[in-house]
Amino acid sequence: MNGREWALVAAIAAFLIAMLALLRMARTRVALDAELSRKGMHLALGLSTVAYPWVFRSALPAFVLAAATVAVLLTLRMSRRAHAVLGGVVDGVRRASEGELYFPIAVALLFWMSRGDPILFLVPVLTLTLADATAAVIGVRYGQTAFVADGHARKSAEGSSAFLLVAYFTAHVPLAVLSPVGKVEALLIAATFALVVMLLEAVSWRGLDNVFIPLGGYFLLRGYLRMTASALVVVLAVTAAMLALVVLLRRRRTLTDGAGLLAVLFGYAAWTLGGWRWIVPLLVLFLTYTILWPREEQVRDRPHSAIAIASVVGVSLVWLAVRPLFGGEVALLGFCLTLAAHLAFIGLNWFRAARPELPGRKAIPIAATAAWTTMLATYVASAGTERSGYYALLSFPAVLIGTMAFAYVARAAEDGYALGWVRQVLLALTTAILGAGAAAGA
Repeated sequence: MNGREWALVAAIAAFLIAMLALLRMARTRVALDAELSRKGMHLALGLSTVAYPWVFRSALPAFVLAAATVAVLLTLRMSRRAHAVLGGVVDGVRRASEGELYFPIAVALLFWMSRGDPILFLVPVLTLTLADATAAVIGVRYGQTAFVADGHARKSAEGSSAFLLVAYFTAHVPLAVLSPVGKVEALLIAATFALVVMLLEAVSWRGLDNVFIPLGGYFLLRGYLRMTASALVVVLAVTAAMLALVVLLRRRRTLTDGAGLLAVLFGYAAWTLGGWRWIVPLLVLFLTYTILWPREEQVRDRPHSAIAIASVVGVSLVWLAVRPLFGGEVALLGFCLTLAAHLAFIGLNWFRAARPELPGRKAIPIAATAAWTTMLATYVASAGTERSGYYALLSFPAVLIGTMAFAYVARAAEDGYALGWVRQVLLALTTAILGAGAAAGA
């Protein structure tokens, strides 16, 4: 860092301290709403970083400012004397959140990752600064259609809609002014970016949107800037269709609102990274699990949170990561087998609740066969090769064995909610490895 950069760091730090003092004064003298003061500081933090690509030659000044900001915020949290002077600006809201600590760190990481590229840095930062603040204020003031993200964070459709609208403009304007992409591409990138980042914000809790929005937005933009207009149309259409499906079936599934939106994000990842063959099994699972194993009380209470979706869908996508090692067909088989194991486990739990008189020696093969038939038929149709049917047949014993193991472990264990999902994930992955291993060795 040269003398000019040190001076800029000092000027930005002084500006932030002044804003903190000004908002503290407004809190005490005119009773400024806690959410407004928090978002006022949020805006100050974000807008103070907008010029980074043009004034800093390296990421070091950004990390220095991030460290200084976090140090001040931690001091306000831990020191009663400091809190009495400048506290209550960012920690005056009732909900628990560490977002103000994540914000400067995430922005510094973004600046380092983007290597000063104005588009890759500016679009995520403006979205985090303007769209997130707008969503919070609109949600608090005008939110009527509430939904609960996991972590007990209450959000609203009105706030998310405001986020979508502002995020579109925070992406489109910089793309139109600063990037060489065409007009149509800029429109499509902005629309798709806004939709996916809105989902990231909607599933966040305890301030994690301050991490998900800038860093997730960076990776999204990197991919979108390389796409053609026709490819962007497909991405936008598929993402919007998945979201519409989840919203329309919201009251017919056992998922919380946050879990449903997270399912859309996992579906987006499966489709963009693996193609249509990887999203079809997820859609089949989503559409059939309450048809095969109807639980009216669970549809009413919707007990399955983001932990359930991360366990069933998120962990299953590990097969995408190992696809280069095993080949696309075997990896897809492992993916479908993991989902089939989960579907069989759901079925076994259904038999225990809805048909307790049915002995395990009958419930286990019924659940295993129904799940295997549903998911492996999807695999055969998606893979579309001569070997796929043979691989599917070889995998049935693994599904049956996995269901038997689940029946034994579930009966013997008294795990809590999260630990129970860990147990189920391990059994499902083991089942899939056995089945895929048998196919690969054939």
